[in-house]
Amino acid sequence: MRICWVSLQTSPDFDAPRALASAGHAVSVLVRPSTTAPDCGATVLHLDDTGAEATLERGMQGAYELSRRVHRTILDAGEAFDYIEIPVEQGLGYVTVREQHLLRTHGATAVGIRLGMPEVERRTAASQLHLISASERQVCVLEDDSMRHADGLIGPCEDVLASVRTRLERSEGTYRWADAQQYVAAVEQLVRETRDHPGTCASGGRATDALVSVVIPFYREPLDVLSAAVESALTQSHEAVELLVVDDGSPLPDKDTILTRVAARDSRIRVLHKPNGGLASARNHAIEAASGDYLLFLDADNELRPEYVETGLRAFARHSDLMAVTPECRHYHKRKGDGGLYRPLPYDHTLAIYRNVFGDAGSMFRTAAFREHGLRYDPDVDIYSDWAIWLDCARLGLRFEPLPRTLFDYRVHGDSMMSTRAFDEHISVLALLIERHAPAFTPEESRRVLTTLADGWGVGACLATLAPIEAVEFSPGRFARTIYGGGFTARILDRAGRAAERSPLVAKLGRSIARSTLRMHRWRQRKHRGSE
Repeated sequence: MRICWVSLQTSPDFDAPRALASAGHAVSVLVRPSTTAPDCGATVLHLDDTGAEATLERGMQGAYELSRRVHRTILDAGEAFDYIEIPVEQGLGYVTVREQHLLRTHGATAVGIRLGMPEVERRTAASQLHLISASERQVCVLEDDSMRHADGLIGPCEDVLASVRTRLERSEGTYRWADAQQYVAAVEQLVRETRDHPGTCASGGRATDALVSVVIPFYREPLDVLSAAVESALTQSHEAVELLVVDDGSPLPDKDTILTRVAARDSRIRVLHKPNGGLASARNHAIEAASGDYLLFLDADNELRPEYVETGLRAFARHSDLMAVTPECRHYHKRKGDGGLYRPLPYDHTLAIYRNVFGDAGSMFRTAAFREHGLRYDPDVDIYSDWAIWLDCARLGLRFEPLPRTLFDYRVHGDSMMSTRAFDEHISVLALLIERHAPAFTPEESRRVLTTLADGWGVGACLATLAPIEAVEFSPGRFARTIYGGGFTARILDRAGRAAERSPLVAKLGRSIARSTLRMHRWRQRKHRGSE
């Protein structure tokens, strides 16, 4: 077999690839450039880690970037590997596993995640004690997703595997090894089983005839901006698309000229008119008029990459229960240039109401998600309607997945809805978002949500807990309303907290106090209940 074994440790233990090579397998080891090559006859692949140390300081973004570099290095090797093994630490296998899970990018290759006793035990203990910060929790999501969707998990003892199986509710594809011979046997068994069961495929992995409706709400974008969005939809590698440009009561005096010129561009374009109701309302209007089996929502100031629709359809074709995909997007400024990547994460209850980390404007859905399950965008939380749609999907049990590819470009400018309204309306809209859309939480999940909110909101959360603490029970909704509700005291304390957080030292101290305050409150609740 051809095997790629990954380790980014400074001084890795090469016993595993040595054992595989001794068993007659062709082994490639992927290591950092500074790592000394092993003496087992393996081919050495060097990771491009230029600037990676600085990137790692940024938590999830750094871990995600290293995961992407691992995946890119494996692809650039040009080998058709039978088996790829990546350690669980820092979610290094996230992109490789997700690409394989959704798109089978590596064909019939088996992808295994290697578990280590110290890392698993540390994560488990920290989670039980609610000591994981918001940024670290996002890295945990990458790790958990890698373990959940890998073809197999390789662990040194049953205790480690049992811990992961219980937490992730995964019963298949776990292999224990205690010595070199058992390790090689476990890898060979995993490869055989993956070949026998190569993954879900609903319709051969292709959907070449599917019609996709691209929805573009229009309000006051200039002709050149709207035309760029339309052009990006028309030039998709998958040509079976229709464009629904929704005139949301545009106030522009030349809107008729703009829309006439856009409609004349291609026969696949339809223009819909409605009174002004906001972005969510315009999307809902188009949902009713769409003819496609799939819906792709594109804001008028953004642009799609040419392969977006084709890539999304590949994922849908492989997974019949998949209702939506949300890709990465690159932010860019007209004057400042590249604004970095937005990388959505798999859904996680703990992060549900922390911030929208699950997908931005520009996601692709099965039309059935709206027609059969009643899913709609909420006009009352217009600035967070994308966030609300993911919470609704979670509440309704509709599966949605992030695609680890950059498939559209997001224009950042001062006139956008997020730039002009998000800060002023954040307090009231967040409370409504939680009240109306947040899924139910178990007590254990609620405690983790509280800790994440306190850590993420920092000093503001700490100060706002001074507003009636008795309302801060195990309900995240009550906690959020205490902080961001209509009360004047909570608003003043939150603004004071935001101002204080301009000092990194004060912000760090505030986060620590906020988390301690919540833990003390929970301890008092347990003590009070125990005395009843």
